[in-house]
Amino acid sequence: MPNLEPGLSYKPTSGNFIDPGGGTVSCQGDVNGSGSYTDSGTVTGTCQGGGTAEGDPTFAVGDQTFTDHVKIKFGEPSTKGGIVHATFEGSRTKGTIELTPTKGDCIINPVSQVKGVGEFTLK
Repeated sequence: MPNLEPGLSYKPTSGNFIDPGGGTVSCQGDVNGSGSYTDSGTVTGTCQGGGTAEGDPTFAVGDQTFTDHVKIKFGEPSTKGGIVHATFEGSRTKGTIELTPTKGDCIINPVSQVKGVGEFTLK
């Protein structure tokens, strides 16, 4: 679950995010198997109007490990089970993430942690 510092609220904010791992990734295709990932980067925006982020996810699947630099756009309502929809693209990956706040409410307390479920393809 990514942690956002200082968190997103209804006022424009810039900060950092870090996903220390704990999530899983499953691949089917040229790279097969399951593994883990970590990610960190910067985020700018509001929890109501959306925004942008940039990060450097590292994926470890089987005996393969790779890192990419991705640009993320978030803010549209999710239609796949989350609260907020996000798209991302880097030189090696492209995909979507459905985000749900798990800490904070955007009004009284900034959203400082989110859960994400995503899909991506390797280019």
